Amino acid sequence: MLFSTKTSGTMSASEGEDEPCSSHSFYDMSLIGRSEMATVEICRVCGKNAAGKHYSVPACHGCKSFFRRAILHKTVYPECKYDKLCFSRASRAVRPRKCRNCRLQKCYAVGMVAMVAIHRKQDSPPHSARSSDSELPDLRMPSPIATRENYVSGIIDKLHNLDIQTDKFRKSAYNPLFIPSLEGVLASSGKLDLADKYGAMSGWPITQESFNEQQVMINQIKTDSFQSHSLALTTSGANFGINTKEWLSFDMLTAIEYAKTFPFFQQLPSNDKILLTKATTFMNLALTSSYASFLSKMAVLQMPDGICISGPAGQYGSSFLYVVFGVS
Repeated sequence: MLFSTKTSGTMSASEGEDEPCSSHSFYDMSLIGRSEMATVEICRVCGKNAAGKHYSVPACHGCKSFFRRAILHKTVYPECKYDKLCFSRASRAVRPRKCRNCRLQKCYAVGMVAMVAIHRKQDSPPHSARSSDSELPDLRMPSPIATRENYVSGIIDKLHNLDIQTDKFRKSAYNPLFIPSLEGVLASSGKLDLADKYGAMSGWPITQESFNEQQVMINQIKTDSFQSHSLALTTSGANFGINTKEWLSFDMLTAIEYAKTFPFFQQLPSNDKILLTKATTFMNLALTSSYASFLSKMAVLQMPDGICISGPAGQYGSSFLYVVFGVS
């Protein structure tokens, strides 16, 4: 979502194909001593230099990370368009790019063990406490290659998990009808974990008739709240039995909550946070909605509740822009 590129489930311009794996993309291999080079095994998946034994077979860090993400996130890749010959000898010369489906199947074929990837978590016991061979730690080479690629792989995994949590938040039953000012949202604690507290919204997809009825209810609630000056009482996650959202408002909130998870954003002065948020949030919520609709193979914007948006945002969407961002 905000400030980042999608890290999983995305299709590149070449339909989900991977660049050739490389365990030395950031460093000059000449920096490694001859004796160390002599001990480098070959990655059983892609044929590049391995960086140790990963998930029971010699593998480079690229293939190791690819296999771990595929297993942990249960990713389903599209079928191969090239008769499942991506890793054939003939294909190596004419098609250096490999589809992800074939790459995952090759990981299984060479003996990578899925259970090792599933059991290897941050809260796993110390190495000395491991009792079975399936739980042995990866054998890493003491070289700068492993350090650099482990660092990059860790960032990718964190961004992927953040995207999953943000998508859960967008589809959750947390549904405030009033959003505080921008300063209030930025100063408040993070809300993405509310997705786990409230759970998924029920009753989706909704019908157009139900959507119209709920919009009337939302307008009435807001009118009553403005007249009774009880805005403070309606900023909670209570949804009043409503299972649709005002998506312009909620997606802006989601984009801001996403940004708040980044350490560099929290280190900015308050005024810089406000300026950066105003300059980027609307663009990023538009990209989020477009991306989600693209994954659903829709030619128009489709919200998680099943309603397609094709017209103006509406009265209260415009008022939200004014109240939160100070623009109309």
